[in-house]
Amino acid sequence: MLPTILRRVSNTLIWLLVIVGVGSGLVWSATAAHLIKPLVVISGSMEPTYKTGDLLIARPIPAEEIAVGDIASIYTPVLDRIVTHRVVDVATSPAGEIEVWMKGDANEAQDGGAYLTGESVWVPRVRIPGAGRVVIALSKRSVVIPLLIALAAVMAMTLLPRSENSREEPSDGAEPDASEVGT
Repeated sequence: MLPTILRRVSNTLIWLLVIVGVGSGLVWSATAAHLIKPLVVISGSMEPTYKTGDLLIARPIPAEEIAVGDIASIYTPVLDRIVTHRVVDVATSPAGEIEVWMKGDANEAQDGGAYLTGESVWVPRVRIPGAGRVVIALSKRSVVIPLLIALAAVMAMTLLPRSENSREEPSDGAEPDASEVGT
Protein backbone atom coordinates (compact mmCIF):
# COMPACT_ATOMS: atom_id res chain seq x y z
CA MET A 1 0.00 0.00 0.00
CA LEU A 2 2.68 2.52 1.04
CA PRO A 3 4.90 1.85 -2.01
CA THR A 4 1.86 2.43 -4.26
CA ILE A 5 1.10 5.78 -2.60
CA LEU A 6 4.77 6.81 -2.76
CA ARG A 7 4.93 5.83 -6.43
CA ARG A 8 1.81 7.86 -7.27
CA VAL A 9 3.10 10.89 -5.36
CA SER A 10 6.52 10.65 -7.00
CA ASN A 11 4.99 10.22 -10.48
CA THR A 12 2.86 13.32 -9.92
CA LEU A 13 5.92 15.27 -8.73
CA ILE A 14 7.94 14.12 -11.73
CA TRP A 15 5.22 15.29 -14.15
CA LEU A 16 5.09 18.66 -12.38
CA LEU A 17 8.88 18.90 -12.67
CA VAL A 18 8.67 18.00 -16.37
CA ILE A 19 6.18 20.84 -16.90
CA VAL A 20 8.40 23.28 -14.97
CA GLY A 21 11.45 22.03 -16.89
CA VAL A 22 9.80 22.49 -20.28
CA GLY A 23 8.62 25.96 -19.25
CA SER A 24 12.13 26.83 -18.06
CA GLY A 25 13.57 25.58 -21.34
CA LEU A 26 11.15 27.77 -23.30
CA VAL A 27 12.05 30.83 -21.19
CA TRP A 28 15.76 30.08 -21.61
CA SER A 29 15.34 29.71 -25.38
CA ALA A 30 13.39 32.98 -25.67
CA THR A 31 16.03 34.71 -23.54
CA ALA A 32 18.90 33.29 -25.60
CA ALA A 33 17.14 34.46 -28.78
CA HIS A 34 16.82 37.98 -27.25
CA LEU A 35 13.03 37.84 -27.47
CA ILE A 36 12.61 38.42 -23.72
CA LYS A 37 14.73 39.36 -20.73
CA PRO A 38 13.67 38.21 -17.25
CA LEU A 39 14.58 40.87 -14.65
CA VAL A 40 14.36 40.74 -10.86
CA VAL A 41 13.47 43.98 -9.05
CA ILE A 42 16.18 44.44 -6.40
CA SER A 43 15.20 47.79 -4.90
CA GLY A 44 12.14 49.84 -4.06
CA SER A 45 13.00 52.69 -6.43
CA MET A 46 9.98 51.95 -8.66
CA GLU A 47 7.37 51.43 -5.94
CA PRO A 48 4.42 51.26 -6.07
CA THR A 49 4.63 50.23 -9.76
CA TYR A 50 7.16 47.44 -9.11
CA LYS A 51 8.01 46.04 -5.69
CA THR A 52 11.26 44.49 -4.51
CA GLY A 53 11.23 40.80 -5.43
CA ASP A 54 8.95 41.12 -8.45
CA LEU A 55 9.95 39.32 -11.65
CA LEU A 56 9.63 41.40 -14.81
CA ILE A 57 9.59 40.02 -18.33
CA ALA A 58 10.90 42.68 -20.68
CA ARG A 59 10.65 42.80 -24.48
CA PRO A 60 12.86 44.82 -26.80
CA ILE A 61 11.57 47.79 -28.75
CA PRO A 62 13.52 49.98 -31.19
CA ALA A 63 15.31 52.73 -29.26
CA GLU A 64 13.66 55.36 -31.47
CA GLU A 65 10.25 54.36 -30.07
CA ILE A 66 11.08 55.07 -26.40
CA ALA A 67 9.10 58.03 -25.07
CA VAL A 68 8.84 60.15 -21.94
CA GLY A 69 6.66 58.32 -19.40
CA ASP A 70 7.66 54.83 -20.57
CA ILE A 71 9.40 52.45 -18.20
CA ALA A 72 12.64 51.15 -19.68
CA SER A 73 15.36 48.72 -18.61
CA ILE A 74 18.75 49.97 -19.77
CA TYR A 75 22.26 48.73 -18.98
CA THR A 76 24.55 51.19 -17.23
CA PRO A 77 28.30 50.58 -17.13
CA VAL A 78 28.53 52.83 -14.04
CA LEU A 79 26.65 50.22 -11.96
CA ASP A 80 27.42 47.30 -14.29
CA ARG A 81 23.76 46.25 -14.34
CA ILE A 82 20.41 46.97 -15.91
CA VAL A 83 18.35 49.75 -14.33
CA THR A 84 14.57 49.81 -14.71
CA HIS A 85 13.17 53.32 -14.25
CA ARG A 86 10.70 55.71 -15.82
CA VAL A 87 11.89 57.78 -18.81
CA VAL A 88 11.88 61.53 -18.06
CA ASP A 89 13.65 62.79 -21.20
CA VAL A 90 14.88 61.49 -24.55
CA ALA A 91 17.33 63.16 -26.92
CA THR A 92 19.60 62.30 -29.83
CA SER A 93 23.28 63.03 -29.30
CA PRO A 94 25.38 64.79 -32.00
CA ALA A 95 26.83 61.35 -32.75
CA GLY A 96 23.32 60.04 -33.48
CA GLU A 97 22.95 57.95 -30.29
CA ILE A 98 19.68 57.92 -28.38
CA GLU A 99 20.19 59.35 -24.87
CA VAL A 100 17.62 58.54 -22.20
CA TRP A 101 17.28 60.18 -18.78
CA MET A 102 15.38 58.18 -16.19
CA LYS A 103 14.08 58.41 -12.62
CA GLY A 104 12.71 55.84 -10.22
CA ASP A 105 9.08 56.55 -9.26
CA ALA A 106 9.99 56.47 -5.55
CA ASN A 107 13.19 58.52 -5.96
CA GLU A 108 13.40 62.25 -5.20
CA ALA A 109 15.82 63.05 -8.04
CA GLN A 110 16.40 61.68 -11.51
CA ASP A 111 19.31 59.33 -12.13
CA GLY A 112 22.69 60.99 -12.64
CA GLY A 113 23.44 61.32 -16.34
CA ALA A 114 22.02 59.96 -19.54
CA TYR A 115 21.76 56.31 -20.46
CA LEU A 116 23.03 55.52 -23.94
CA THR A 117 20.92 52.97 -25.75
CA GLY A 118 21.86 50.61 -28.50
CA GLU A 119 19.50 49.81 -31.32
CA SER A 120 16.85 48.58 -28.90
CA VAL A 121 15.63 49.17 -25.36
CA TRP A 122 14.10 46.61 -23.00
CA VAL A 123 10.59 47.51 -21.84
CA PRO A 124 8.90 45.48 -19.06
CA ARG A 125 5.66 43.94 -20.34
CA VAL A 126 4.81 41.35 -17.66
CA ARG A 127 5.09 41.60 -13.87
CA ILE A 128 4.95 38.49 -11.70
CA PRO A 129 4.69 39.64 -8.06
CA GLY A 130 7.24 37.99 -5.74
CA ALA A 131 8.53 35.51 -8.35
CA GLY A 132 11.93 37.22 -8.42
CA ARG A 133 12.56 36.03 -4.86
CA VAL A 134 12.03 32.45 -6.05
CA VAL A 135 14.43 32.97 -8.97
CA ILE A 136 17.09 34.35 -6.63
CA ALA A 137 16.59 31.52 -4.12
CA LEU A 138 16.81 28.86 -6.83
CA SER A 139 20.10 30.29 -8.06
CA LYS A 140 21.84 29.61 -4.72
CA ARG A 141 23.87 26.42 -4.26
CA SER A 142 22.47 25.98 -0.75
CA VAL A 143 19.03 25.52 -2.37
CA VAL A 144 19.92 23.82 -5.67
CA ILE A 145 21.94 20.93 -4.19
CA PRO A 146 19.19 19.78 -1.75
CA LEU A 147 16.62 20.11 -4.54
CA LEU A 148 18.71 17.89 -6.82
CA ILE A 149 19.04 15.31 -4.02
CA ALA A 150 15.26 15.44 -3.46
CA LEU A 151 14.69 15.05 -7.21
CA ALA A 152 16.93 11.97 -7.26
CA ALA A 153 14.96 10.53 -4.32
CA VAL A 154 11.63 11.15 -6.08
CA MET A 155 12.94 9.49 -9.24
CA ALA A 156 14.13 6.53 -7.17
CA MET A 157 10.65 6.16 -5.66
CA THR A 158 9.19 5.57 -9.10
CA LEU A 159 11.39 2.50 -9.31
CA LEU A 160 9.89 0.91 -6.19
CA PRO A 161 8.61 -2.60 -6.94
CA ARG A 162 4.89 -3.13 -7.15
CA SER A 163 3.47 -5.18 -4.32
CA GLU A 164 1.72 -8.43 -5.24
CA ASN A 165 -1.64 -7.31 -3.84
CA SER A 166 -1.74 -4.00 -5.76
CA ARG A 167 -4.03 -5.20 -8.55
CA GLU A 168 -6.25 -2.79 -10.41
CA GLU A 169 -9.85 -3.09 -9.27
CA PRO A 170 -12.54 -3.38 -11.98
CA SER A 171 -13.90 0.06 -12.77
CA ASP A 172 -17.54 -1.03 -13.13
CA GLY A 173 -17.74 -2.46 -9.61
CA ALA A 174 -18.22 -6.02 -10.89
CA GLU A 175 -16.27 -8.93 -9.55
CA PRO A 176 -13.25 -9.89 -11.65
CA ASP A 177 -13.79 -12.95 -13.80
CA ALA A 178 -11.50 -15.95 -13.65
CA SER A 179 -9.23 -14.60 -16.41
CA GLU A 180 -8.49 -11.47 -14.30
CA VAL A 181 -7.65 -13.36 -11.10
CA GLY A 182 -4.09 -14.52 -10.65
CA THR A 183 -3.72 -18.23 -9.85
